Formats: sequence, structure tokens, C-alpha cells
Amino acid sequence: MRISIKKNLGLKLASLGFAVLLWVSVVVIGQTVIFVEVPVKYSKISEGLVAADPAGRTVTVTVKGHSRFLEGLGPEDISVELDMSELDIGQHSYKIKPDDVIHPAMLRVVRVRPALLNIQIEEQVERAVPVRVITTGTPMKGFAVRGVEVIPGLVMVTGARSVVSGLRSLPAGPVDISGADSDVFKEVFINTTQSVVLEQDRVMIKVLMGKE
Repeated sequence: MRISIKKNLGLKLASLGFAVLLWVSVVVIGQTVIFVEVPVKYSKISEGLVAADPAGRTVTVTVKGHSRFLEGLGPEDISVELDMSELDIGQHSYKIKPDDVIHPAMLRVVRVRPALLNIQIEEQVERAVPVRVITTGTPMKGFAVRGVEVIPGLVMVTGARSVVSGLRSLPAGPVDISGADSDVFKEVFINTTQSVVLEQDRVMIKVLMGKE
């Protein structure tokens, strides 16, 4: 019996070693690191306040996990939400923590860049801003643009005081009038790069054409 145990001991140790190596190859060697560009969202801002932030601000999140968990990863699976509940009006430096990154449990956040954001908290205001139409092309020979009508001509905008007060107009369009010999009607989107909320995101445009 003792001889049998000694004979199998080497085989058992070899099997154990193989199992350990297999685990390392799947869990350690199989680990993959990817970089995901994620938009920054603000939550729990005090009523009447808003972050005066450039539209589309993003950070790069480095996450690590097994390759099979990363294959189907989409932009909706990772987000960065910053708790603004303790911030009042003024300039603030916010250090993003791993806990601020919402992600699948099987992944680990390695780092966030930039990790430190400067955030301006301001009073939230509302104001009516005129819509400005952008046209492209030229009408048929012998015709010209006689005027432009926008419905509605003013759109309510909500956002940080410094941003809203700086808006002179909201560009909408473009409306292509190439070869037109009569009035052009079109519904177009309002284009804005500012971090504001619009009462509506599109308007009706009527480009009035007439003979030269």
C-alpha cells in the first residue's frame, strides 16, 4: 500500500501543478486591459444650481477583466456619475474615485484620466433665445431669398447663468436652397455645443423666395 501511494504521489502533484497552471492561464494571462471614453454625469446637484460644464466632457476609464467579459462591453455598461450634493456655488476641484465609476461587477477600474476635474457650480437660469437659420446653396438663377420665418422664433433655454447669458442665438439647420424657385419649408434641428437644456430641439423653417 505504501508503494502504491508513493507511485501515485508524483502523478497527483503533476496533476495539481497542471491545474494551477491552467488557472493562471485563464484568470491571470486571460486578463485584458481596455480604455473606455466615458461622458461625465452630475447627480444630486442642489435645487436651483447647475454645473457650468463644457458639453460632451469625457474622461478615459481604464478597466481590467477577463477577455470574455470585455467582448460584449458597450458604452452603456460604464458610466461616471459625480455626487454634487455637497457642492455650493463656486469653483471646485473634484477627484474622481473608483466608486464614481458604475461598471459590471466582474470588471475592475484601474484608473481614470483625468482624475481631477475643475467644476464650476452656478445658479440655474432660464431665458428665451432667438433661433438663427443656416442656409446652404444658391437658388435658381433669377431668384433670391426674400426672408426667413422660424416657428417658433424664440426657444426657452435652461442652464448655468454664465452660459445662458452668453447665448446670442441658437443656430438651426442647415436648410439647402440649391436650385429653389419657390418657398422652402423644412423642419430642422437646433445645433448647440453648449451644456444647456432646450425646451425643444427642432423648429419649422420657411425660406421665402422671390424673383430678383
